[in-house]
Amino acid sequence: MGDAKQKEWLMRNLIQALPHPLLVHKRGLIQESNGAAQELLGLGPEKLQGARLLELVSPEDRDLVVRQHRALASGNPGACEIRFLGPGGELKWVRFSPALLDGGKGVLCWLLDITQERLRQERLQETEKLLESLLSGIPHGISVLDRDMRILLVNPTIERWYAHSMPLLGKRCFEAYHGASEPCGVCPVKETLETGQASQAVVPLRDKAGSQTGWLNLYSTPLRDVGSGELCGVLEFVEDTTQARLAQEALRDSKELLSRAFTASPDWISISRLSDGKYLEVNEAFENRTGYKREEVIGRTALELGIWVEPQKRQEAMGMLQEKGSLRDFEADLRMKSGEVRTFSLSVQILEVSGEKCSLAVCRDITERKGLERQLALSQKMEAVGRLAGGVAHDFNNLLTVILGQTDLLLMEMSKKDPARQALEEIRQAAKRAASLTRQLLAFSRRQVLQPKLLDLNSVVADMEQMLSRLIGEDVEILSLRDPDLWPVRLDQAQIEQVLLNLAVNARDAMPKGGTVRIETTNRLLDSDFLNSRGWGLPPGPYVTLRFSDTGVGMDQETRQKIFEPFFTTKEKGTGLGLATVYGIVTQSEGWIEVESSPGQGATFTLYFPAAEGAELLGTTGGGSLVGTWSGSQTVLVAEDEEMVRKLVCSVLRARGYTVLEAEDGLKASQIEETHQGPIHLLVTDVVMPGMGGQELSRRVKARRPGTRVLYMSGYSEEAVEGLGSLEDGAQFLSKPFQPDLLARKVKEILGNF
Repeated sequence: MGDAKQKEWLMRNLIQALPHPLLVHKRGLIQESNGAAQELLGLGPEKLQGARLLELVSPEDRDLVVRQHRALASGNPGACEIRFLGPGGELKWVRFSPALLDGGKGVLCWLLDITQERLRQERLQETEKLLESLLSGIPHGISVLDRDMRILLVNPTIERWYAHSMPLLGKRCFEAYHGASEPCGVCPVKETLETGQASQAVVPLRDKAGSQTGWLNLYSTPLRDVGSGELCGVLEFVEDTTQARLAQEALRDSKELLSRAFTASPDWISISRLSDGKYLEVNEAFENRTGYKREEVIGRTALELGIWVEPQKRQEAMGMLQEKGSLRDFEADLRMKSGEVRTFSLSVQILEVSGEKCSLAVCRDITERKGLERQLALSQKMEAVGRLAGGVAHDFNNLLTVILGQTDLLLMEMSKKDPARQALEEIRQAAKRAASLTRQLLAFSRRQVLQPKLLDLNSVVADMEQMLSRLIGEDVEILSLRDPDLWPVRLDQAQIEQVLLNLAVNARDAMPKGGTVRIETTNRLLDSDFLNSRGWGLPPGPYVTLRFSDTGVGMDQETRQKIFEPFFTTKEKGTGLGLATVYGIVTQSEGWIEVESSPGQGATFTLYFPAAEGAELLGTTGGGSLVGTWSGSQTVLVAEDEEMVRKLVCSVLRARGYTVLEAEDGLKASQIEETHQGPIHLLVTDVVMPGMGGQELSRRVKARRPGTRVLYMSGYSEEAVEGLGSLEDGAQFLSKPFQPDLLARKVKEILGNF
């Protein structure tokens, strides 16, 4: 073989062996592509060979690709982020790095899939926008400080109060807010950091010149790390109490000032006799808040009007007032004239009016603030439950790996006529269903990335009908109309099943007296005019629709506009997360959801998913012989602290002909590697082990044996594992539970060209 041909032969084999997606083109026509590139683009070698590179790129990014190639002449064109078109019209974000081949024989293009990274960035931006909207809508001051009392976040109200101290971020609170060099003596933030308990104090509001312009009631609450519970900062909630204090001063000074304070205060202010509790005066805010006119109130008591939802709370407040002479920030639920119940913070002071002891009450509506606190508590609860669910799923995945693996091994050695085979098949199916449940647990705990595969949506709906029937109840009829020629879709089956369950629960609650649920699947070709008129941002093309209709109570326009918002619910005990979860799953699956409903007319949810045209449905294959297909001769070091999983992995690999070194944890594996005289071609290791984890073990092994390849295993998903620390380049990942054949194929794939 000549040098040129040998060089070309080596180049071709090198491209195919590399795990990173690579393309080679000449004058825009693709000459070579490796398996990783074919998998990334969803096209086989016969489709890629001779294809035009620009036709695979989104039209919006083609000029960028052309500019990148023009920059090749400079010798350092760098990388750019572009979108490649999949076979079904779906878009994949890719970091694109071209480089000239030696002698100008073509261009080598490195591809890196960054689609998930882009989606995470978009979700982060949406979360930031939501947080910004929440903070902007709160009329009171909100700020977050670290343990050094430095300001990390403020809302527009704080910025408006302290505009003369801008910028605020990064400064210590006493420097920014008070122009002081150290905390004041009654600083609630300092007290919270020292004691770990909530604290409150009244502090002056000053202008640029240092003159006092008002008073602020400052509440400091400890912020703790969700995982460790350690104090990590302080949340400040600041109320402007200037008007209330002015009202108190005005009452002491004169009736005229009292009237002005009453008129100006945005808070509900009232004066009552202590002897009988009858109202003597109320301000405009009282009338506006409660709905009562002044003449309806004067001379009557709060108990007569039914304002106190819990009369015993009034008795508690009066007892504290008599004992201390004042009351500060006493929370109570009060009933308005309309019957609406809202939460107020009451501050009451005893004073004399015309020689008679009276109580001056300043009531601030904190209903929205309490709602935010409840949402925060719910969010923390869900995070804790999610962590628990993720841990349980991880442990179950270890057990399921052994159950599925050993069952497959027995089935492979068993005759099809063996009477015990049916029982083993039932065990295998039950274990696979359990694995599906653990995937849902991981999805709930956000420790599972979507695992899309080619699906027949009709089959998913058919399989779920019996479960939905039991869930909805016997008084609800389910009608299913499925298009027999439905196109396949590429979706995560567990997530789509979750969507159907959530829609079914929503329909059941909308039909307390029974009704009908109708589930339909159809094919649709969506053109640009249709999509542009709705502003969905989806590309035109073939779509599969899933329509879920009920004959329930329906929704008005205002409710329809809010149903996908997190924590919005019309149910007394609802979490407001069911339809928000549906929306998140559908949009993350590159689809869209449309709602049609009106009061008394039921509701219809139409889900649109991109069709995977021309693809064949993937079935689940059973086990095959572990011996007949391929074998290996390399040396594999296995590190796994779960004994049953470790023995299964080792037996599978030994059956394939590999030399296996077995270690029960990372430390033992490191010792075996140090003393082993021969080569170690592959390290198969669990990620989390006592003593030394898989990533630290990998670093030690590769420091002494740079050529050793790594296959990680975990009961968590790859995304959750990477949260512990990014996996090194070239490392492969296998999620538990896995079956023996999949393990063998993965090892063969890694060591195939070793």
